[in-house]
Amino acid sequence: MHSMKNKTFMIGLFLYLSVLLPLSMRGQNFARIDSIAMHAPPMATRSLSDLAAYCQANAHSDLEIVRFYFVWVARNIRYDERAAMMTTINFDARRQSPQFVFRSQKAICTGYSRLMEHLCKLSNIPILYVAGYGRGETYADSIETHAWNVVRVNGEWGLIDATWASNTLAKDSSELNIEFERYFMGISYEFQKGHLPYDPVFQLTKDLIKRYEFFKNKVQYTEGVESKTPDEDFTTILNRDYRLDSMSFTIQSHRRGLSFMPEDTNIVIKLRGALKEKQHGILTNAHEVLLDYSNSAEKQLTTLSIYTLRDWSNRFGELSELLKSALDINAEIISLETVDEKIAEAKLTQKQIFDLIGYFSQSWNQVKDAISKRN
Repeated sequence: MHSMKNKTFMIGLFLYLSVLLPLSMRGQNFARIDSIAMHAPPMATRSLSDLAAYCQANAHSDLEIVRFYFVWVARNIRYDERAAMMTTINFDARRQSPQFVFRSQKAICTGYSRLMEHLCKLSNIPILYVAGYGRGETYADSIETHAWNVVRVNGEWGLIDATWASNTLAKDSSELNIEFERYFMGISYEFQKGHLPYDPVFQLTKDLIKRYEFFKNKVQYTEGVESKTPDEDFTTILNRDYRLDSMSFTIQSHRRGLSFMPEDTNIVIKLRGALKEKQHGILTNAHEVLLDYSNSAEKQLTTLSIYTLRDWSNRFGELSELLKSALDINAEIISLETVDEKIAEAKLTQKQIFDLIGYFSQSWNQVKDAISKRN
């Protein structure tokens, strides 16, 4: 009977370890690559590209590449308490860039996550930056904005948090404990206890935790309107959207976040900022094309070759479409604004876009007339 109890206990323990512990603890032996990461020679850390080359020369798989970077970053980058206490006004995003963090060897969560993102991309490992909220294990712990990553290895997306992993290590530690392992390719519902991404897709599970559940006993929060969850599974969405340019992906991600947490002002601010940045890029490009046309083509249309004229016509056609999309972006910005002065600013931008469309139409007609005369 006693033997049966022991057998039952061992089976239960095995199931617990196989289900709850992260990927690194389920049949993966990282002792070799961990040691290489922890003892990287000075010549391997002269630059980000040197570190990437050293990693790729020693890693035997994509998983080992990610593990190398994760251990190296967690062990060598210190958490910057001073930067964490900075107000939004004094916060300097440049100090969280991969290059600055690599040189200074200190960062907050943004810097850790951007550095992991940069290193993995140097090794052609699909990885994305995740923004959201972080909290401790008990409801007494504070909830703050946080950042981490999702990474794709062998076709599967997994969660990593180098910031919190680094906080489990003593200075110059050569021991990586179970607490450290929780933040490397962790089980989705284990991550949910301390991580709430703005975009629900980054929860990597169908069993989504809602904002009011995550913030329970911390703030009074009402969903307001019913939150919307993505129709497709997270793997399909991430595999498809990963091919987008960074700005388009960010906008798509924050739109999903706003559908899921419609009253979250942090997501509104981030989405509005991304939309303004995209709009600014379109308008800057349009101004540059018009200036180029004015300086190099407008006064000599009769002498330009038919091929050059057609090239200008194509450029105007493409940018006219972009300007129309800028109008749609502007309408979305206005719908997100809550401050009267900001709405006035968006409406001013709308007028500028209409003016630019007018200038483009005029210039495009000049080119089309020149092409017509040649024909």
